[in-house]
Amino acid sequence: MVGAAPQLGILERLLGPQSEPLSRDVARFFLGVTFTDVELRRIAELSEKANEGELSAEERDELLSYVLLKDFLTILHSHAREALHSPAAPVE
Repeated sequence: MVGAAPQLGILERLLGPQSEPLSRDVARFFLGVTFTDVELRRIAELSEKANEGELSAEERDELLSYVLLKDFLTILHSHAREALHSPAAPVE
């Protein structure tokens, strides 16, 4: 997945340390944002095709989008978990 590294760096900078922590409600909401079972099956299917060298250009772009979104969710979930474990997290 060449090309994902620059976007990941941008995401990390955008979602880096914030002046105010997430509220607990917002953190819980973000932790609930995940891929559906249908999407996970599609990711697995595309990954298998990629491993076999059988991806079309359109499928490669689709898989790259999933990878970028997964990276985004990973960073977002990390921030949300941090907020939930922080005694300073605001409660809404």
